[in-house]
Amino acid sequence: MYDDDELRSMSEHERQELARRLAHYTAALPRDTPVTRRRRRRFLNLMVLCCLVLIPWIALLAIKLPRHYVAGHWDAAWVGFDVGLLAWLLLTAWAAWRRRQIVILAALVTATLLVTDAWFDVLTARTHRDLLISAGSAIFIELPLAAILFWVTRRLLHATTRSARRMAGNEELDPPFWKVPLFFVDPEPDAGSEDAGSERSGQETLRSEPGG
Repeated sequence: MYDDDELRSMSEHERQELARRLAHYTAALPRDTPVTRRRRRRFLNLMVLCCLVLIPWIALLAIKLPRHYVAGHWDAAWVGFDVGLLAWLLLTAWAAWRRRQIVILAALVTATLLVTDAWFDVLTARTHRDLLISAGSAIFIELPLAAILFWVTRRLLHATTRSARRMAGNEELDPPFWKVPLFFVDPEPDAGSEDAGSERSGQETLRSEPGG
């Protein structure tokens, strides 16, 4: 067991290496099993199917939908939407106040709803006055607030991934999100491999007394 003086005497690289090796034994990482691979394959197939169905559906709507349409339950649709938007705004505020991880999801959903609100407000405006009000609301309220929430989401995701990498002994610069894996601690090398031999050597070093 290392005491505080021994840890302070280590170089930054040695502490990172120690954290990386310890992460293999302390981080509860999901394993890539046949069950998880099968679930991932089903999920990907579902997403691809949705895309394939949506493409012709969009084309059909573009051809068949009328330019003008009298909608039923117009009041319930917009009141219900705004109630949902209010609920997500409240959840975002509460999560930010309590510093909960759910603030990332709440901020992302709220920002998406604000963009959706601006889109339909502008496109469904009936008169020139309605269009000016909707455009002004979108430009000065909804879209700026959505941009702030998207920015907050990105910053919090970066902070979370950076913290996870540091705990795993990885001090590399922040990569783009599309390059970041879901989990940040590399799986333990397979037994018998060269990396595994190096890992065992590292384990012996951790167990040995300094200077012994």
